[in-house]
Amino acid sequence: MISPLAVLLTTCSFWCIFVTSVSISVPRDQVEILLALKNEFPSRNCDRKLADGVLQSPSANITSWTKDANSFDGVSFDEKTGAVTELNLRGACINGTIKPNSNLFRFQHLRYLSLSMNHFDTSSFHAGFGRLTNLEYLDLSQNSFIGQVTSSISNLSRLNTLDLSYNKFTNDNTPDTINFDSLPFKSLESLDLSGNVITRLNIGSKNLQELTLSSCNITEFPTFIKTLRSLQKLDLSKNRIVGKAPSLRYNSLLSELDLSSNAFHGSFPMIPPTMQIIYASNNYFTGDISLSLCNASGLGRLDLSNNNFSGSIPRCLIGKSLGTLKLHNNNLIGTLPYIEKSGLQILDVGHNQISGKLPRSLVNCTSLMFLNVENNRINDTFPFWLKALPDLQIIVLRSNIFHGLISSPRSHHPFPALRILDISHNNFYGRLNMELGKIPEAFTAIAISGNRLGGEIPESIGHLPSSLANLKQLESLDLSQNQLSGEIPEELRVLTFLAYLNVSHNKLTGQIPQSTQIVGQPKASFEGNIGLCGLPLQESCFRDNVPTSIPQTPEKVLNWKAATIGYGPGVLFGLAIGQALGLYKPVLFYKLFRL
Repeated sequence: MISPLAVLLTTCSFWCIFVTSVSISVPRDQVEILLALKNEFPSRNCDRKLADGVLQSPSANITSWTKDANSFDGVSFDEKTGAVTELNLRGACINGTIKPNSNLFRFQHLRYLSLSMNHFDTSSFHAGFGRLTNLEYLDLSQNSFIGQVTSSISNLSRLNTLDLSYNKFTNDNTPDTINFDSLPFKSLESLDLSGNVITRLNIGSKNLQELTLSSCNITEFPTFIKTLRSLQKLDLSKNRIVGKAPSLRYNSLLSELDLSSNAFHGSFPMIPPTMQIIYASNNYFTGDISLSLCNASGLGRLDLSNNNFSGSIPRCLIGKSLGTLKLHNNNLIGTLPYIEKSGLQILDVGHNQISGKLPRSLVNCTSLMFLNVENNRINDTFPFWLKALPDLQIIVLRSNIFHGLISSPRSHHPFPALRILDISHNNFYGRLNMELGKIPEAFTAIAISGNRLGGEIPESIGHLPSSLANLKQLESLDLSQNQLSGEIPEELRVLTFLAYLNVSHNKLTGQIPQSTQIVGQPKASFEGNIGLCGLPLQESCFRDNVPTSIPQTPEKVLNWKAATIGYGPGVLFGLAIGQALGLYKPVLFYKLFRL
């Protein structure tokens, strides 16, 4: 039992802390400067969108500022002196131009300043920033700052983090460029210059830990990087760097590396064993996958997609810590390696020349969510042995040599999390007796075209029972190029989320169910069935005049990621699956989901 004295002491402690937090005495001059700053930069309503289009709530609302110290949203004060030490005005929808005599430069004790995601359309990097000599954190990203970055920035000797990304800084001599020959900050640990055009760059800070130079129009690998021995994160993505990537072994603390979307060629560079995340997709790397990757025991994400790697996949590559492996669209051969117990969540080896069978050791990947082996030479039967994986949501087996029956062994809840199944263009045969229809509500896409499946369209797809039906969220159904017979079930009319339907080139008969989402499909989705009639086909089911076809509405351009994760609670994949979906573009979705 808690004693009354303990309760009293606890209550006293709470009130002491509370009174201290609100009883800071803010000097009158600081209040006046803040109110002057409010009047200098009007705030307006805006969408507050990030660079990737995601809505972002404002971190501060300066319209609420009054003479009351508690009204200064986004402002922090020194507990002893009451001086303003932090201004976090990120996404505050502030308008106007920062002038040389701005009230912003009057906060002499300011340590933290974020003005990112605002509307300083004609502002420059004035010398006034150099007067804020106590600054440790400066973020001016995602604005439209223009002009040159003046030498006054070198006065900010205490600066720890500098983010100038996605602006329009220029150089006096070369328009539309930013030129940092030297940044002599001894304490600088994080620098982001992304989205500006850089011709020359030399970083003088030996303590730099994070360097982000994405989308900077760089054409050569910066030679000074090998001197940054404290570097932990390096992002050179989306540039025009040509040539071989130098060894990064000298950066012995490096843990995150992004070289994606450049023009690197030759073998992949040597890396230190500290690596945890590597993105190197969309380049021209060749040769075998480097065994130095196996020495990175903590490697969690590896993306080497869209390169020219050859040889086989090293068995040592898939360690216990690896969660994402993307080797999409290379020239890899051999079989998939045996996988011991692994935390693998995303495995994408589509568009290679991998042969043999799927390794049964995939069942050891109990966290697997995304499996894509499309466009390879895998010769196997349907992997029903994966049915117990609790998180498996996407299976893509299209364009291989999978064969045999597709009837499921007895199981009450096979593939409990499955949402997308694509087995198109294989050699499956037999009746479409789809026990796979016993799947969760979130199931959104079935693609089985280009096989030898027969029988009628099963009730598990066409029939919606009173229990809300397993496939009520089905958005894409491709049964084309098989040997299906019978009629298209009328129940398909109530699949309100159905955005894509293709039953062409089968042996279907009868009238096409007349509902908006079905008759709005392209005529080609029903052609090749001699016995089908009704809109959108020209063949009438009656002997009277053929009705005029319903005008085809322009095809919707849908975002495939949104279509697969946008419905129902509890079905979000997270960022990792979002990236995986970005790579998954099967042919059947090209027309509808243009990515």
